[in-house]
Amino acid sequence: MPSPVLFLSPARYLKELAGGHCTAALEHGGLSSFRRDWGFAPRRIPASILYYVIQGGIRVTLPGDPRGRGALLTPGTLLWIAPWVEHAMALEKPEGATVTWHMRLSVRRGGRLLHPHGDLRTLSDRGDLPARLEELVRASREDGPFAPERLRALAFLFALEALGDGRPEAAQGLSNRQWARLRQWLDGHWDRRPVPAEMAACLDLSPAYFARLFHRTTGFTPRVWLVREKIRLATARLAEGGFSVEAAAKSLAYTDFSLFSRQFKAVMGISPRQFKKRYG
Repeated sequence: MPSPVLFLSPARYLKELAGGHCTAALEHGGLSSFRRDWGFAPRRIPASILYYVIQGGIRVTLPGDPRGRGALLTPGTLLWIAPWVEHAMALEKPEGATVTWHMRLSVRRGGRLLHPHGDLRTLSDRGDLPARLEELVRASREDGPFAPERLRALAFLFALEALGDGRPEAAQGLSNRQWARLRQWLDGHWDRRPVPAEMAACLDLSPAYFARLFHRTTGFTPRVWLVREKIRLATARLAEGGFSVEAAAKSLAYTDFSLFSRQFKAVMGISPRQFKKRYG
């Protein structure tokens, strides 16, 4: 018999994960590259479904929804589908590769599955969601007496990153419009080594004020975030298979390959060559 789902407010969901009265389990987690006719016919899964798009696009539909809801996942977008919700997926464009982090996350208390309110959520990444997802995948493969507690703690940190802490947008920093404008500008400047002062100018803000808003938004200084974002883009290019390690570094304006390798390992935990061998 299917486990019933208890829908909670984001604050209550976080409280349950932090309180230690629930368990977390993760299946089918990892980084993947999809091509051509990848997709799923309508299906129902007894777990929360998570997809984070690094490159490419995925179209999601809810066949049983009377309002015909769905979503188009673009790079930097997280999809979070509740357990047992019927959904179908297909690549937005068959050409090229779509690279994602994906997993099935089950948070349980007693015989019930817990999930934040809403059967489908799409969230724009303003912080460090890829790193949080990778931590979850690594923890799910660990053994040891404290492995379940570590996985639950990492699930809490992921949910906190994804759902926020309930503060109004103004208190968090950049508005959605400012964030979208900044991301659009960055997409056209990664090959020119963008710097924080240029990011501030893009939004007509002083560098100091921009840095404060940016830190409230992402939890990182602009300079640290730029490094992490460049490494995220590098992982997508390496996983796609069309880039050598050197070409991926060059496409992101790295002229010092040793610097690229050090920063890549600091963010991902493995060298770029090891990453390409494992995922490329």
